[in-house]
Amino acid sequence: MYSKWRPPELKNLKSNTGLACFKEGRTSIEDEPRSGRPNEAATPSKLEAVDKLVRAKRRIKVEEIAESLSISIGTVHSILHEDLGYSKVCCRLVTCDETWVAHYEPESKQQSLRWKHPSSCVTKRFRAQRSVKKVMLTVFWDVRGPITISFLEQGTTVNSENYCQLLQQVKDIKNNRRGMQSRGVILHQDNARPHTATRTIETINQLGWELFEPPTLQP
Repeated sequence: MYSKWRPPELKNLKSNTGLACFKEGRTSIEDEPRSGRPNEAATPSKLEAVDKLVRAKRRIKVEEIAESLSISIGTVHSILHEDLGYSKVCCRLVTCDETWVAHYEPESKQQSLRWKHPSSCVTKRFRAQRSVKKVMLTVFWDVRGPITISFLEQGTTVNSENYCQLLQQVKDIKNNRRGMQSRGVILHQDNARPHTATRTIETINQLGWELFEPPTLQP
């Protein structure tokens, strides 16, 4: 009855393919096994090739590795994280730097340029000098930009106590950044005495942070 009244545009569709298989003697309704996607096991040669690409270009993308080696993106992820133990640290890295800044910085020649008309009066530019007084500036920043900017109070010196207070401020600010504090922080700092003091190291350990160790230079 259905085949009699079925619209003409549906008569040529192979809608009875499954039924035809059972007419030919098939009894199972389960899917038959197929070859599927070829196996991409992490062979030693692939591990070595991926490791070589990453060492040559630290910012290489997973897609570039997959395209270069003709393997799937999932296989590249598995090799990088599970087999080679690589992980991206850009979002976890926090850098600290300190510098002296003058109270007043004169404009440079490029900054002081302005439009002049032929009928404009001649102006004299006085020579300005940098302020003698300076103040210590401490900046912490990550991949998103500055985290905290602080100036050392007059009459105080940089020591482990005020540096630990800055570390706590950095942690409080980063806790408000979604997804940036879940895996901890890798702190990049120099070997100044306040940074390597016992109290500073204890504070870093209490915060659950790691210290960034730069790779050793090879001859």
